[in-house]
Amino acid sequence: MTQTSGEEFMTFDAIKIRVMHMASEMCGNERCAVLSQLDQCVDKAVASRWTSPVKSFVPLFAYREVRQCIEQGFCPDLAANTTE
Repeated sequence: MTQTSGEEFMTFDAIKIRVMHMASEMCGNERCAVLSQLDQCVDKAVASRWTSPVKSFVPLFAYREVRQCIEQGFCPDLAANTTE
């Protein structure tokens, strides 16, 4: 059975890759204070929305969260888990 709705591309890993690609473009090579934590930030953002019944919105909302972290220069959720 072949799906044509694009639902087969809505796996956790596929969404994470999509959000990571968008975040990497925004972050750039050296313009981003969260570059070293970007993978963790994306993973957390996607995971926190993965239970949504409408998977097509997960990339959008996860990217918004990651973009906010990039703009702030840190990820509040990750900062709480680190010890300095």
